[in-house]
Amino acid sequence: RGPAAMSYGDSCSHPSGYEQGNTGYSGTPMWKIKQQMEAHLARQQIPSVQQGPIGGETLSSKSARLLLDGVVLPRKQASKQPVVPSAATTSAPAALPSASSSARQVLVRDLRKVGQVLRIPLPRQGIFEDGSGLVPCSLFAVFDGNQCTPSSASGWKAAEFSCRNLPAKLLGNLSIIPAERCNQVFMKSALLKTFEDLEADPSRPAGAAERCAAAVALVLGDF
Repeated sequence: RGPAAMSYGDSCSHPSGYEQGNTGYSGTPMWKIKQQMEAHLARQQIPSVQQGPIGGETLSSKSARLLLDGVVLPRKQASKQPVVPSAATTSAPAALPSASSSARQVLVRDLRKVGQVLRIPLPRQGIFEDGSGLVPCSLFAVFDGNQCTPSSASGWKAAEFSCRNLPAKLLGNLSIIPAERCNQVFMKSALLKTFEDLEADPSRPAGAAERCAAAVALVLGDF
């Protein structure tokens, strides 16, 4: 029996250095076909990162994208274990809770991602876009309930309610800014209206009716 004839068509070199012909009609080696099929299946199962975020948004190439959601710090629970006095201790009164127990903070490094989840998209014009894509938007806020009545527990309740509801209400006010009004003046107006909406929210608990101090930073671009 004579030597097997080589197949015609696109023929790739086998890693071993020998040509491995395929008995089919394409002329492509069988190992090459299997390799191409595995790569094709992998592309179908794993979405490409280059497709961009949900909704077809193209983020600015001038700043890195931060994909972190907002986090509300939980309230520290007081220890319920009784304190056993020792010979070294005195009859001094128990220490009062720290003033920081009435403060809450929220950090949203990618407000656009939160808007996609809540289906409240941010504007795409004006200061929200820099020519190469959409500018990242971040939010940081601290609510301090120490100004509330010391004898009541409404301080931390008001601060926690404000932290949990601030991102959604701010997104709602930013999303209704007209395309031709996407500037710093209307951004400030949206922030002020967000504070008014938090106070007038009918779902506000009865124990969180008092006001609390706040410091809010809305950042466009890298920080």
